[in-house]
Amino acid sequence: ARLVEAYGRARPRFPATWPLVVVGPSGWGGIAPDGADAGAVAGVIPAGPVDDATLAALYERARLLAYMPLTEGFGFPPVEAMRQCIPVVSSPLPSLGGAGLIVDPMDVGEIADGLVRAATDDDARAELITAGTERTRDLTWTTSARAHVALWESVR
Repeated sequence: ARLVEAYGRARPRFPATWPLVVVGPSGWGGIAPDGADAGAVAGVIPAGPVDDATLAALYERARLLAYMPLTEGFGFPPVEAMRQCIPVVSSPLPSLGGAGLIVDPMDVGEIADGLVRAATDDDARAELITAGTERTRDLTWTTSARAHVALWESVR
């Protein structure tokens, strides 16, 4: 709900009418199951659950990824976005490793400012894309598996 409100504040500051596409199951993220809450803000599209091909297409066309969990163990969506050279605006997450634009997920104004900056400031976008690419270089399943093997071997 805070992200939708922040988007409503940020949208008039965008140079184009970029939508906010909310991906996830019905009722996810505080949006009503019928999308009524999201529909109250122009430009918000509750997409619901999507298959892998649709998700890939959404990433391909995304200007940025906004991800505002209040509790999250790691944060795979930001990693996926950074891998695709998409700037990330997010609450603090281990997956970001300093490569995203961190905002307070409880502060609607700060989220809105982050959205505008990541969407419109070419220098900030370039820095976020470079940092995200660098951050995700070693975040692979192979690297993770090797780290797990090394950990288990160290406790034998």
